[in-house]
Amino acid sequence: MSWFEDTEADSQEIAAERLLIEAAELICEALAARDVSRAELARRLSVPAAEITMRLRGTRNMTLRSLGSTLHALGYEVAVELRDCEPIAPILQMHFAVETAGEGTSTRPLVGLAPLRLVDAVAS
Repeated sequence: MSWFEDTEADSQEIAAERLLIEAAELICEALAARDVSRAELARRLSVPAAEITMRLRGTRNMTLRSLGSTLHALGYEVAVELRDCEPIAPILQMHFAVETAGEGTSTRPLVGLAPLRLVDAVAS
């Protein structure tokens, strides 16, 4: 028996935390790509610099609205994709991994939340 009980509530919490981490990573990626400091981002959003730090650390609940406005201030928008997290047949898992992840012949199932990705609003 494992110390971690895999319940639906636990799975939902993990999915939510994963999404928050991915969102924070996107903001960091956008900051680096645009060579913008956290202080400058805070100025653009008219919020205290501490607010940006709390969003990136996960100590402040980041809403879709705040994610959108944060990335817009950096010249990006977010594209959200849906990915089925239900287990699929092993042969489909292998095909899925090879076709979409570019990981060679990995047979590891690719399930869970789809990663968020940045879309350059200037190029769109």
